[in-house]
Amino acid sequence: MGSLVGLRIYPVKSMRGMEQPEAVVESRGLKGDRRWMVCDHDGKFLTQRNVHELAQYSVRYVGSSLQINHPQNGLALVGQPVKPVKPIQVWNDTVDAVVASSVVNQWLSKALARPVELCYMPDSTIRTTHQDFSDPGDHVSFADGFPLLLTNVASLDEMNSHLDAHVSVDRFRPNVIVEGFEAWAEESWSGVQIGEVKFKCAKLCGRCIVTTLNPLTGESLGTEPLNYLSKHRLKGQAAIFGVNLIPMTPGVIRMGEIVVPI
Repeated sequence: MGSLVGLRIYPVKSMRGMEQPEAVVESRGLKGDRRWMVCDHDGKFLTQRNVHELAQYSVRYVGSSLQINHPQNGLALVGQPVKPVKPIQVWNDTVDAVVASSVVNQWLSKALARPVELCYMPDSTIRTTHQDFSDPGDHVSFADGFPLLLTNVASLDEMNSHLDAHVSVDRFRPNVIVEGFEAWAEESWSGVQIGEVKFKCAKLCGRCIVTTLNPLTGESLGTEPLNYLSKHRLKGQAAIFGVNLIPMTPGVIRMGEIVVPI
């Protein structure tokens, strides 16, 4: 038995996250998490993997609107769009999204020095999770593949004990952070209950180059933690850290709640 010590949403995929005291759990993930995404002019998704500067943008919700802020490029307030709808690509999925206003897209295109569009996933769009790790009906927002990511404080501490420079949990962009468990215990869980809400542990999370970037600037910080994970936490071809979750029940989770593997 442990506790929930970190709770975050990322309103725009690959931009900065928001700490939350509590969060509503929906079938596609935490409410407001990764419902927005930056795409190129052809509708293909962009992330910190290819546009490191996305890390420099902070985001928060103001009512139903989205506020995006950059220390040099200023601030934009984005209302939730309703049209036009266009097909966009996120990994191997093509789904319908709604494009933000031309004013917002011009601002963001200028700031990123490339033509981009900010896109929103409406409730009507259903993007299914990977069928090999899911049940029929499971679906996800613009997150890489699954609704939530869980990390364990003890696993981070254990990894950091072997590194010359400690890596912050921000590099892994988790939704929920738990403590009170042994290092790597989460890798053996089939499910977990946080407060009254139950989740399936769908799969272990393979990590990418984003974990080697400064989470506030997008600047490359070297080869860690990927080098360590590739040597010591390799599963198949993937360097593992954290567990992908799929909600089994809706509800609300709150900081400090009890966490129990199931």
